Amino acid sequence: MQGIFYFASHPALWKPLRSKLAPYLTLYSSVLGSMFFFTYLPQLAVMAIVNGPLAVFTTALLILNESSTITMTLSKNYILREAILDTFDGTLLARNSTEIVAQGRELKPRGDSIERLGKALKAPFKKFSINELVRYVIYLPLNFIPGMLGGSCRVFPPRCSCLL
Repeated sequence: MQGIFYFASHPALWKPLRSKLAPYLTLYSSVLGSMFFFTYLPQLAVMAIVNGPLAVFTTALLILNESSTITMTLSKNYILREAILDTFDGTLLARNSTEIVAQGRELKPRGDSIERLGKALKAPFKKFSINELVRYVIYLPLNFIPGMLGGSCRVFPPRCSCLL
């Protein structure tokens, strides 16, 4: 919450994200529109079998969730990459952490925290690749481990106390 309030109270930090707002909204609306157009009826047919009369609503929620995931992946990797980096570095400059920012970026002597940012010397984000996608799919089943471990600790508390 503190970060949200800090961002809201420092309008200089809005500059990088404001410039990317139109491309992001275009991407989101095109992904959402195409997802509803191409996948709503097939998913509604399956959900009608599973959910009955609530299928209309659950299918809409499912498509909104899928669209959000697709939009997040595409926007973070292609649209918002530099804006996120500029906002992060600008926040560090606004908090007088110039030494940290200077290690990975050229700094200009004058201006507000965003205007002082120069060319990035280091690339903190990896490019989106097929390797990353395969790694994500392979590690996806590991997400079930905390749920199973947490469930077993609730059922057998004395045996799991050493794990907590």
